[in-house]
Amino acid sequence: MLQTPVYKKHYDQKAIVINLEHSKNHFSTAFELFYNTGPLAILPMKKIKKNKFLSSVIWSHNSDFIKGISQINKDLLKELLEENINSFIGEITKINSVQSFDLSAHINKKFYENRVVYLGDAAHSIHPIAGQGWNIGIRDIKNLLEVLKKNLRLGLELGSITCCKEYNDKTFYDAFTLFQLTDKLNGVFLNDKFLINRFRSTGFKIINKNLPIKNYISNFAMGFN
Repeated sequence: MLQTPVYKKHYDQKAIVINLEHSKNHFSTAFELFYNTGPLAILPMKKIKKNKFLSSVIWSHNSDFIKGISQINKDLLKELLEENINSFIGEITKINSVQSFDLSAHINKKFYENRVVYLGDAAHSIHPIAGQGWNIGIRDIKNLLEVLKKNLRLGLELGSITCCKEYNDKTFYDAFTLFQLTDKLNGVFLNDKFLINRFRSTGFKIINKNLPIKNYISNFAMGFN
């Protein structure tokens, strides 16, 4: 309705999201496995019973593969998953739900228009390879609250172009950076060429041995940089 320009990207990938119960304690630790077909993330959820643990698995892959495993019975799906994640979460005792989604990304040219501000998925969506979509949305809310409080304190009109642009300037770069990073990171992991593989392997070794770099990446993902 407001005709704000939007850049969209559609990936030839789908993600399957599986909520499951498992035997091994995850100790509130998330894992992400990077395959040249797409990432597989294991996200810890709250323990429901003694010795029963709950996690969510998000597996990105080409569309045909995800369509196929979405339709198989839960016993076969359980076997397929355990081949990939048994060492992290132990035996899968129960699959509670299975959903699949097309993967795409978008970002608005700006995060405001005619006394309206965009935040969360109204402003941007990114590839789930880094698991940062929710975090960016939360930072949008935080930034908007800070801008509104400041403008109220100064007695300025909340819907003014100045107020809306201040929110945009405080928020856009963060979202745009992650939009670009996740898109390029996905491309790097899907590329199976020899030189890219060597570059990827060397990069991970350097990061793994360098605590300041690891801390910088973690802080950036959490919005502290």
